[in-house]
Amino acid sequence: MLGIKELLFRMVSIPSVNSTVGEIEIAKFIYNYLLELRSLSGLSDENFFVFLQDLADDDLNRKNVIAVLKGRKGYSSNAVVFLGHFDTVDIEDYGSLRDFAFDPQSLRIHMKQVCPELVRDNIEFGRGILDMKAGIAVNIEVLKNLVENINSWSGYAIFLFVCDEEGDSKGMINSLYFLEKIKNENSLNFLFCLNTDYTVKKAIYLGSIGKVLIGILVKGLETHVGQSLEGLNSNYILCSILSKIEDNEYLIEHFENEFTNPPSVMKVRDLRESYNVKTNLYSFAYINHLFFNDGIADIIEKYKNVANEAVKEVVFKRKKVMKKLGMNFDLLDFKVYSLGEFIDIYGNFDSYASYGFGDYREDLIVSLKNWLSGLKIDHPFVLIFLLPPYYPSVNSMNEIKTKIKEYIDRLDEKIEVYNYFPYISDLSFLGGIGECNLLKKNMLGWGKYYYLDVETINKVSMPCVDWGVLGFDAHRSTERLVVDYSLYRLPRYIKDFVMSYLV
Repeated sequence: MLGIKELLFRMVSIPSVNSTVGEIEIAKFIYNYLLELRSLSGLSDENFFVFLQDLADDDLNRKNVIAVLKGRKGYSSNAVVFLGHFDTVDIEDYGSLRDFAFDPQSLRIHMKQVCPELVRDNIEFGRGILDMKAGIAVNIEVLKNLVENINSWSGYAIFLFVCDEEGDSKGMINSLYFLEKIKNENSLNFLFCLNTDYTVKKAIYLGSIGKVLIGILVKGLETHVGQSLEGLNSNYILCSILSKIEDNEYLIEHFENEFTNPPSVMKVRDLRESYNVKTNLYSFAYINHLFFNDGIADIIEKYKNVANEAVKEVVFKRKKVMKKLGMNFDLLDFKVYSLGEFIDIYGNFDSYASYGFGDYREDLIVSLKNWLSGLKIDHPFVLIFLLPPYYPSVNSMNEIKTKIKEYIDRLDEKIEVYNYFPYISDLSFLGGIGECNLLKKNMLGWGKYYYLDVETINKVSMPCVDWGVLGFDAHRSTERLVVDYSLYRLPRYIKDFVMSYLV
């Protein structure tokens, strides 16, 4: 069998960029590697079961690799789940070094010419080496150790090697059905899920941050551009709202000594179909919003408050300008709605159509705009809604937090403990989801363009931990791994900690 570093380099050499056939190729490589490991161990399916799980409704026919080990020490229904994703982002950022992005040894040589200050004996480069093929290698190393010591532990060790984490998390979402199946068939007690996604410092995260896309659609008042004071330009209103979103502390959530990054505006445009001399009637934006404990209702209410503040300022400024000009500005109404509130008043909306946009979220918004146009609403308004995807936040119970702190206190290495993994991860789909009806009612495309099996998620929910490899610059051409901690000490730490549960 390959050593851990050789295994890592082999996996990096497979260009498993998200939404390419490389995802299938690396799944087959991991599957065959585990089959070889099982063959050499002499174990049967009874104690070491590995299979390829097909994704439902996936045009590429991508697959997850799932392995289940069952300890021989005695019977236990306790189970620990290990998680890692094997897809990567693309390599456009490598520029002239693109040909070496999947070859750590060659890339290291060229990095000496480009970024000599980053090249060290304990550092390796390559696309996906940090995010997160080193984490996959760590999990396989732990799996090997559990196989070698199969008679000294009891219970179940379940390994999920999933695709599509860098996309829509289809791999993780599909794996939930296997977790539900094996839990029901064996009456398992899921102790926790341990993800080995990357970290930028030696740290353990007892949960994962949540993410939601906030959509904002503005309907203004149309008028001729030569008489602009007689209407309200939707672009003007939307920009006024957006100016209050990024770097707004009100939209940053704090928990103990941790905080979310402020929202980021991801897309802005109007919905004008062609040039004309009328002011814009409809404009939209969507915003990346991160959260810890805030619920859907809390988040929507915050954005409504921001929008209301911006609208008041727009109206005040317009009145002030027109008063100076000796004109009167008579605005009958200007409301800010959530999508749920809006459909309670005007009826449900489900008339989605495809308009050929590369981003299906724009199809959803144009469909919404066309429906709104048919309602003949005579007043301007702001509509706040959700767009796919949605990543729930997850935080572990105090029991596992206490045990982890007790364990790392015994180590000779300083490792910090935090509540939330600060980047989006597949752990989100193991923490349980509340406010289900509110989520469905306020998300465009739910049930047609996007769906989460909330019932299954809640059935398999468990405490979650990210204890990942160490490195820097994920998703950049300087992506790199700190080797000694990541590949040689971390697997031992994880194995020893997990074995304290599987007794």
